[in-house]
Amino acid sequence: LHFSTPTIGATWTTTAAMITQAKTDMGIAYTFLTATNDTAANQVCPTQLGGQTLNRGVYKTATGVLLTTGTLHLDAQGDPNSVFIFVIGGTFDIGAPSGAISLDNQAQAKNVYFVTSGLTTIEAGMHVYGNIFAMPRVDVQAGAIITGRLWAQTDRVTLISDTVTKAP
Repeated sequence: LHFSTPTIGATWTTTAAMITQAKTDMGIAYTFLTATNDTAANQVCPTQLGGQTLNRGVYKTATGVLLTTGTLHLDAQGDPNSVFIFVIGGTFDIGAPSGAISLDNQAQAKNVYFVTSGLTTIEAGMHVYGNIFAMPRVDVQAGAIITGRLWAQTDRVTLISDTVTKAP
């Protein structure tokens, strides 16, 4: 997959301007990620990601998605520039009894994107790799470890004693 970089807004001068710009920039990123039209790369996103091994590409579904029954293996096949985009038309739940994400064969968290139209929930103690762009909000329960970024367009990101590290 090869994408051109979208244009992001200018520098801000006040806190209110910064918040407005951040929401605008998140909207640009959300629109960009959901509009991926590389039909050769587009694939149907499974509604249960647990136990799947997926190669780079764009995975789309109009419904909610679970990652609850095993590990989602993202296989870059030796290419550290592989991009994984999941466009989810509903909620996204990561957690019990055994949801997990594994980056295999040089896959990198900075190249993984989950774009959701509904609430994204990350249950307690989960370790999540990737960037989450949720239309309404992201709820993270206590003790989760996130390697990536969390963005919410219209509501909020809720954290409870969690660790969030920007993906290198």
